[in-house]
Amino acid sequence: MGLWDLHPGYLSDRDLKAEHRAVHRLFRAIDQNQTARQSGRQRQRFEGHLGGLVWRHRLLTAEMDLRGLGHRSPLAERPGDYPGRFTTSPTEQFQQLRRRYAEHSGGRIDLPKNPQTLWAQYKYSILARDPVLYQQLGPQLAQGQLGFAALAEALLVAFCQRPTEGGLINAYQHMLGYFSQATKEAQPSPQNSSIESLRNTLRLRLKQEPIVYLLQSTMLAEP
Repeated sequence: MGLWDLHPGYLSDRDLKAEHRAVHRLFRAIDQNQTARQSGRQRQRFEGHLGGLVWRHRLLTAEMDLRGLGHRSPLAERPGDYPGRFTTSPTEQFQQLRRRYAEHSGGRIDLPKNPQTLWAQYKYSILARDPVLYQQLGPQLAQGQLGFAALAEALLVAFCQRPTEGGLINAYQHMLGYFSQATKEAQPSPQNSSIESLRNTLRLRLKQEPIVYLLQSTMLAEP
């Protein structure tokens, strides 16, 4: 697959760079009305949704920055949200990655084996986007009302939208609450509650106290 809807954290470095290149090719093809070599389902999907493609690019480059992979490729903002349909279902996308990484390592985030792990990986990104959905999905999952496919669909539909500034701040503050009291005292809180300061504090504390649960979160690479 050239373009994925799953969080870029699941992709290997090689696939992350490959999708980054694919996004640029597709953006040019649509923005400049090119016809050659870019006429498939993804082009049809993102016609009128270049803003959504720009957002996918920002997610990719945020993950690349987190891993220390260089890039110099900004995309100018364009109108349009992320398209509301998938060319390949989220469950099938996970299955494709499992086959792809069966014999070699994948990305920063482990591919989830059950709904509980999937929820743990995405939950803070959902909190940043849709607090009501966040409050609904947790109990439904705990009560066994959601299987993997239904949860993956609900998560990806929400995740493809942009988070709010207040939502990002709230999610980072929730994540910072997981650290031990000793670490909190050793590292003072930021003087303000800006997104950048909270993100930097979170990453610093994870170096001091690597909590796997948080290291596997999609929130670590929010733009």
